[in-house]
This record gives sequence, structure tokens and C-alpha cells, in this order.
Amino acid sequence: MTTVSKAVEKEKVQGELASQLGLKLDEYGRAGQLLNRLRNGQKTLVILDDVWKPLDLAYIGIPTTDGGNNEPLNLPDIGIPFTTEAWSLFTKVAEISVDSEIPSEAKEVCDQCGGLPVAIRAVAAALKGKGKHAWKDALRQLKNYKIKEIADIDQNLLISLKWSYDRLEPKDARSCFLLCSLFPEDAKISIDDLVRYSFGMRLLDQDLNTFDEVTNRVLAMVDVLKTSCLLLDDTDESVVKMHYIIRDVAIWIAEDEKRYLVKHGIEKWPVKRQI
Repeated sequence: MTTVSKAVEKEKVQGELASQLGLKLDEYGRAGQLLNRLRNGQKTLVILDDVWKPLDLAYIGIPTTDGGNNEPLNLPDIGIPFTTEAWSLFTKVAEISVDSEIPSEAKEVCDQCGGLPVAIRAVAAALKGKGKHAWKDALRQLKNYKIKEIADIDQNLLISLKWSYDRLEPKDARSCFLLCSLFPEDAKISIDDLVRYSFGMRLLDQDLNTFDEVTNRVLAMVDVLKTSCLLLDDTDESVVKMHYIIRDVAIWIAEDEKRYLVKHGIEKWPVKRQI
């Protein structure tokens, strides 16, 4: 499995697939080497996440069906097509079952997520273990949220994630969430970097005096964000990841709250020209 992203980076995609296959790619003929490895007679499932447009699989080195041995799947981030599947995911994350008392508002809250897995996970995680009044209040807010439309972001998703962000406690969790959005799309975010930036930029609300105190605080906030389904684990425990859609919403929130101003693609500090 690998993440393709909007701007396709061929070598990155090839490298991540090769690494999972135990294959070392040479500088030249990378697509051919990957293709030969995937045509080794074994069944291989290749999942390409975050696909924005039709992809030339041969360009990367992924075979099309080869005698039934290899069936590449392009899985863009789309909504769950069936209400039953959306409800199943929602109840699993919210930890409600037929054996427990299901809040009467639960299905309506689920519907407000628009069948979008990212929204379902975030909202369900925020309501896990909450009482009846919290469910009623959540439904009211999700129905009444007034948010301007943002290009390429589903309105239900935007409302659901903004609602989840507003529920984050303590305040330091929100600062950590917005800080993560400043890293590049699909980046592996080093927790050590989060600690350094939080310490150097004085982002934490509490009065912390030592680096160890800041480290413990940031680790605690990362756990809050993971539990809220706003950050993702990685195979490397020293890093976390942020779903690209959640990152887009986080950037919008940061801009709306006038937290950060970001210019992409800068490799060195710009020099002010003298007039």
C-alpha cells in the first residue's frame, strides 16, 4: 500500500512499494524492476490511496491483471456507498452495540457525516462514551453549523471535522493539531519535531519549564489526537501522519483563526530587497 497524492511522485510511490516487497531498486529501469517483482507468480494486492486522477499503472511498474495473479486496485478517498456500512463503521468507532442502549440521535448524527469515513471516525470518536445530552447537543450543532464553502472539501466533512476540532480538550491538543497541518501533505511527522516547535514557538498553554515536561505534554496531546481520529499511527512509532483531507481542513481552521501564514516551497529564508 502507498499514498499517491495529488502531485504524483513516481519514485516515491515506487520506493514505498519496493520497500514493502523487500526489493532494492536501481537508479535506472525502476518501473521494469518493480513490474518483474510483482509478476513473480504470487498473488499481490496493491492499494493506491489518495488517487486524484486516472493513473498509468505501467508508468509506475504495476501490472494489470496477469492470469488472475495480480489485480491492482485504485482506491480514491470516497464516501461509503451504503448506509449500512456507514452505520457499521460509526457504531464500531463510537463503541455502541445492539446490546447497549443506542442513543436515539445516533443515526441522525451518523447521517450528518455524509457517508464519509474520515468524518464518521472523527465524530464517532468524539462521542464515544458520552451521555444522552451530549448526543442531542452534537446533533443540534452539526445541523446548525454555518461554515463557508471551501473548494474541493465536502460540506458535511468540513462541518464534522470543525465540530470535532472545537470539542478537543485541552486547548494544547488544538495547538498540536494545527501545528501538524504545517508539515507537507502525506508527510511522516516526527514527534521530536513537534516537541521542538512547541517548545520554541511557545505553543503550549501550560507553564512548562523543561524540555522533558514539554515532551510529555506533546506526547499526551498526540494521544488525544489519535483517540479523536485526527492523527494516524505509522509503523514507525516516532512519527505520526495526518490524512490529507484533515490537513486541508486544519489549514483552513488555522487561516480562519489567523494562527499561521504559510508559503509553500521555500528552501531558504527570503531576503528583503532594499529599495
